[in-house]
Amino acid sequence: MKSGLGQRLKAQAAEIAFPRAAGSEGNERARRIVRDRFAAAGLQVEEQSFSYDLERAFRAIRWTLRAAALAVAAATALAASRPGVAGVALAMGVIGGAVLLAWAPGVERLYAAAGPTQTANVIARRPAAGRRRKTLIVLAHYDSKSQNLTFPWRMGSTVLAIFGAVGLLFFLIFPQGIPVVLGQAAGASAALALALLSTLRNENRSPGGVDNGGSVALLAELARELPGELPTDVELILLSPSAEEDHMVGAMRWLARNLETERAAGAEIVALNIDGAGSPGRAVAMQWFGFGKRFGPATIRAAQQASAVLAIPMRRIWLPPAIGVDAIPFVHRGIECVTFSSGSLGRATMAVHSANDVADNLCEQSLENVYRLVHETARRLAE
Repeated sequence: MKSGLGQRLKAQAAEIAFPRAAGSEGNERARRIVRDRFAAAGLQVEEQSFSYDLERAFRAIRWTLRAAALAVAAATALAASRPGVAGVALAMGVIGGAVLLAWAPGVERLYAAAGPTQTANVIARRPAAGRRRKTLIVLAHYDSKSQNLTFPWRMGSTVLAIFGAVGLLFFLIFPQGIPVVLGQAAGASAALALALLSTLRNENRSPGGVDNGGSVALLAELARELPGELPTDVELILLSPSAEEDHMVGAMRWLARNLETERAAGAEIVALNIDGAGSPGRAVAMQWFGFGKRFGPATIRAAQQASAVLAIPMRRIWLPPAIGVDAIPFVHRGIECVTFSSGSLGRATMAVHSANDVADNLCEQSLENVYRLVHETARRLAE
């Protein structure tokens, strides 16, 4: 264990803990900090600019969620008198909402066009010597955002929409076993939750201490350590995307621009994502997302082995629908990508996507634990 590592990581996170939504002046300032840290590690550094129009996607999401809310509300009203029609309405509402909330691959087309928001990804590279055997990508986004619906409201609404719809479905299937008032209450809760989610909008008030200043600090530390430790036939890419907070657009753009070239090298590609590191609590590895989709068995297995060797407890969790991380576009393209994080449903996590997500919320021990897990997992995947 490195003496003072957690303290150093927290100090580096504080340097970038200011509002930095994609396209803002703070975003440009943060990008310069990330670029300078990569350069100080002696790596090849590149910036790849891109633009996008998030409003187009937001319009589609808002209207789809509103339509889903109306369909579920209709199903609720008809559940007792016309259960067959109610079932059709419920199915329409659930399918429409699920496609968006679960980040279905086809939804990425909403973000393909250029637009008014300008930003850039920052990439550092340690090239393989000779024939490349493996490509290892380690990433952590540097942008931040606040939202009108903070984390507890967004998560609570998502969970309520899912369980409310399931409750209404059970009432339609087993009408004799469930009181009408409970079935209708479940459906009404789901409809209201979907309607609330349709009001979601992004703002630029969050300093992004937990999301994602701590993880960016970890990435800079890995940029200093990993290049001298990995086998020379492994291509190491340190990627700090922007616009993760705008539905993972930065990761999509990097993959669209670079994946074909990386695959042309003929080497296996694996990725490790860091998001939310330093929130007080146990280390976390995200194993599933959406409706049962796996991030990747090999990367999870390597993370579990690292946890056992280092004696650092690590929970494997499911990332619920409506929450996105940069690992998702990688998985959509067949690249395993586990996401490392930390914490529990405490004050620091509840402050995410709000003006209260400050660097003081970060826990030095949690930062150090996640760093050591990512470091060891990277070494194992590179073997």
